[in-house]
Amino acid sequence: MTEIVYEDLPDGLLTALTYGLSLAEHPDWQHGSPELCLSVNSTNVIWAHAVGFLAE
Repeated sequence: MTEIVYEDLPDGLLTALTYGLSLAEHPDWQHGSPELCLSVNSTNVIWAHAVGFLAE
């Protein structure tokens, strides 16, 4: 699982994206597969790790 973190994007927010969840297989994912994205009003990178943990 990879966490991609953008600080101050959009202005004042921390945005975290996952990469890796979509590589898993699930029978309900027939027309696409998900990744996670979270934007929070924080400078604490632990939020990015939380998104990665959930996706893992």
